[in-house]
Amino acid sequence: MNNPDLLVAIYQYGNLTEALVWFGFCLRFLIKSTRSCRRNRLDQCQRDRWTAFAFFAFGCSDLVEMQTFAWWRPWWLLLWKVSGAIALLGLLLQQYFTTHVRAARQAKTSPLGRLSLRAWRRLRHPPAPRPSAHRRFRSR
Repeated sequence: MNNPDLLVAIYQYGNLTEALVWFGFCLRFLIKSTRSCRRNRLDQCQRDRWTAFAFFAFGCSDLVEMQTFAWWRPWWLLLWKVSGAIALLGLLLQQYFTTHVRAARQAKTSPLGRLSLRAWRRLRHPPAPRPSAHRRFRSR
């Protein structure tokens, strides 16, 4: 395993594979955005397009990384990757908030979906046990 050409080839093909995965995600979100645009879900359509753009930018940064052999060198590549990761995290949080939390508020259900809001609160904060009015078994 001391062959440097082999390690360089593995590194470059690994980055190329990673870039192709990000481009695949980009294509998937572009297809999803066209479907949601046809159904007049404009907020979802716009979010899917931004997600596709973020995955495309992330894939392009992997292609640049393949040429520079480091994700932190030059400084702008590190900035590019960090901003792409922050954008993807922000889009993920926005997607979670719009689909789960808002739907739970509107439908008066828990974020778990199957329980009513009252049952979900009972699971989170169970009521204190009541003392029984009488005893069934008395010691004699």
